[in-house]
Amino acid sequence: MRPITVRGAREHNLKGISVDFPRGQLTVVTGPSGSGKSSLVFDTLYAEGQRRYVESLSGHARRVLTQLPRPDVDVIEGLCPALAVRERAPTRNPRSTVGTLTEIYDYLRVLYATSGVVHCPVCGERLSAHTVAEVLVETLRRPRGERFSVLAPVVREGDRSPENLLVDLRRHGFVRVRVDDAAFDLSDLKSLPSGKRVEVVIDRLSVRDGIESRLAEATELAYELSGGLAVIRAESGERRSFSQGYTCPSGHASIPTVTPQLFSFNMPAGACSACDGLGETRRFVEERLVPDPTRSVRRGAIEAWGKPNLAFYRSMLAKIAGAGLRLDTPWEELAEDERSVALHGGRGFEGIVPGMERRAREYERRKRAEGSDEERVIEFLDAEIGRFARIESCATCRGSRLNENARAVRIDGQSIADLADRSIDSLRAFLDSSDVATEAAARPLLHSIADRLAFLEGVGLQYLSLARPARSLSAGEAQRVRLATQLGARLSGVLYVLDEPTAGLHPADSTRLLTTLAQLRDQDNTVVVVEHEPQVMLAADHLIEIGPGAGEAGGELVAQGGIDELVETAASTTGAYLGGRRAIPVPDSRRPLSGGTLTVHVAELNNLRDVSAVLPSRALSCVAGVSGSGKSSLIVESLLPAFRDRLGLVADVPPGISVEGGRGIAHVSHVDATPIGTTARSNPATYLGVLGPIRELFAGLPEARARGYRAGRFSFNVKGGRCETCKGEGVQRIEMHLLPDVEVECGVCRGRRYNDQTLQVKYRGLSIADVLSLDVEEATRVFEAVPPVRSRLEPLRRVGLGYLGLGRRSTTLSSGEAQRVKLARDLGQPSRKPTLYILDEPTRGLHFIDVELLLTVLHQLVDEGHTVIAIEHQLDVIRNADFVIDMGPGSGPAGGRIVASGTPEEIADNAESITGRYLKGELKPVSALNG
Repeated sequence: MRPITVRGAREHNLKGISVDFPRGQLTVVTGPSGSGKSSLVFDTLYAEGQRRYVESLSGHARRVLTQLPRPDVDVIEGLCPALAVRERAPTRNPRSTVGTLTEIYDYLRVLYATSGVVHCPVCGERLSAHTVAEVLVETLRRPRGERFSVLAPVVREGDRSPENLLVDLRRHGFVRVRVDDAAFDLSDLKSLPSGKRVEVVIDRLSVRDGIESRLAEATELAYELSGGLAVIRAESGERRSFSQGYTCPSGHASIPTVTPQLFSFNMPAGACSACDGLGETRRFVEERLVPDPTRSVRRGAIEAWGKPNLAFYRSMLAKIAGAGLRLDTPWEELAEDERSVALHGGRGFEGIVPGMERRAREYERRKRAEGSDEERVIEFLDAEIGRFARIESCATCRGSRLNENARAVRIDGQSIADLADRSIDSLRAFLDSSDVATEAAARPLLHSIADRLAFLEGVGLQYLSLARPARSLSAGEAQRVRLATQLGARLSGVLYVLDEPTAGLHPADSTRLLTTLAQLRDQDNTVVVVEHEPQVMLAADHLIEIGPGAGEAGGELVAQGGIDELVETAASTTGAYLGGRRAIPVPDSRRPLSGGTLTVHVAELNNLRDVSAVLPSRALSCVAGVSGSGKSSLIVESLLPAFRDRLGLVADVPPGISVEGGRGIAHVSHVDATPIGTTARSNPATYLGVLGPIRELFAGLPEARARGYRAGRFSFNVKGGRCETCKGEGVQRIEMHLLPDVEVECGVCRGRRYNDQTLQVKYRGLSIADVLSLDVEEATRVFEAVPPVRSRLEPLRRVGLGYLGLGRRSTTLSSGEAQRVKLARDLGQPSRKPTLYILDEPTRGLHFIDVELLLTVLHQLVDEGHTVIAIEHQLDVIRNADFVIDMGPGSGPAGGRIVASGTPEEIADNAESITGRYLKGELKPVSALNG
């Protein structure tokens, strides 16, 4: 089969390389961070596939295409339709869930609309909707000759009779009614009794041939008169109620027409009205609005009002004084009724809480009117108002997002919200054994759902639920959800390009993922994976190594072929590690764990139940375990907020969680894979504070002083010096409709962000745009004599990011690069007191050589007196740890407990530890270390 050939690839740092990607095989592209792997796979191979696809679309799409840059490559031949599953941060949209991302929830909505059984949300009675034809069929099944009446319930028991009802019934020609089942002529009644059941007799018939038309007319009239209800009453007194819609016979509720829209929390028909389908509400609480109760109102006790010198603050002081509150008394000494008035209003004062709620509503209305999406609205509320509030599960829908009508439709007694809360493996088992599995109409839906659930299990996500918010997923989980979605489509003849699919996976989970990738390849697809995981490389059909270094030192084809060819290639760093010629060293002895301990107690959280973890201070600890075993719940969701709270920082501490120990730790730093910025204006220079000193330096140059330029002139975030066409972003976004939006270089500033006048000011021959295009190594040389700049750049070199461009957009950084930039910012602090570092998968996206460099930094941190706790699966990091906690033994309900703890050698000797099985044989026996 003809391979996909790439000739003369020069994108970014690629040096005109030529490579072949065998069709129908699994190819792994590896190499050090920054060597050019993504430039080859995504910015060259996939970008050209996307460009050719758009070229085949409409004329409008082709006109847009003229603005899309063609990858810098001589030729690509044999290219097939391409799909990318890239590593990127999970969506922040609060309405996205695992179910909506995978489309499984959409199939469930159709299943419930087709096969769901409707119940009254109040009394729980099963409700049925009957057409006129169904009423006829059921009634005519009664014994021949039986006499019956068709009744229209117009007043239910306990209700008051509407005024003029009696007059209206007479005017329309009705002559009989039944009041609490007793018959009356309308002519004999002076009024209808209140509080009793009243039914109009529409017609009296007997079961015989030829009554179909008359019975149909009577039923239609009963439905029309009663609002959708009809009663067939036999002469014996037996009654059978029918409803045109799903209406409770006791009058409790009426369910609208059951359609898939009823089960969508993104549509008014199904969304809970209390939380608008979000499943959670924002509640402003006193301890956050008034964080320091020892202050008086005048001295800034109410932090939500801002600083005392603001006009708004002064106006609020005047209003609260007008309500009779004492302004100079500490908040904690105010009477309870004074605090209540201040918080909730009264005496002509609106109140702090109602005021904050009003501000939030006004902002939401304004931003939605301007066309802002939900994600941006929520981000603002979280940033500006969220710190004064606590997010709580909606009390009305109990976090299900759906209203009571949607929750009243059930399959085997389970609502769609109940199924969405189940884990993937539990949901699959439930649907396999459900009663609807035998229904012909449900079989295609169940087959599609089962397929997609199986793929989620195949990528190691069986512990997730469909209701899990997308924004709560890790970057690795989000990527595997996208991968499972693509697999569910069952395409063939496609080029799949994947970015680090094993990110966040335990070696045991990586084995399952390999089976899934093999399935994808065996469906006649070509799979290209950017990866560093040894298991994946050893299982690959073809390997391509880019290097030998990063940035300008990379971009070359080091080796390609099978695993044996890489191992035999002397220049291959990857081959050296895989073949045993080079290895990440393991300490000959462990640090003595004598620096104290840090203990976290968790009563109940997610799958954790009564867990106490004891970790050593001033040591490197690793928390390992299969995906979903409870690692993040223990460290990120429990230890981190509890320790932040102990240090007096704002934190949401779940109930039942406490920390002890950690004496002397003065700071806490959380380094995870979330982006360091979400806009094109964010970059490493702005994040690390490097751009500030550089702008001051440019403003002090003779040319800048002569022109009257201040430091703000060299900012691309404000008017004056920036390019106004792209507003300082250097790129412009093109809405593609059928594809993700595309960013293209600004045609005016050519990606340089600034206008021509600003670029005429130069330092050592470099404009401010030229400086931002430098990598860290180059910038360190240029600003060697400028300590404020050099001191901020040096930590980037320490963590192996010397190749990183200062102005590189944060949105293009990998999660591994983002983590190391965050770590570098901490390392650059001038005086660092003992700090608790919590690292979430710090080796994500790192090659062996990068892991070796990172371990050097982590050991240095511990040697300096800091405490490092890493959630990690990379075996070399675990082998280097002083202490390991292995969570498990399984995921979800099967996990949540500490299986083993101790040194790596002790973990390896523990038969119950899955992590220990992979460590065994790679470490010296404990006795050898101790002896």
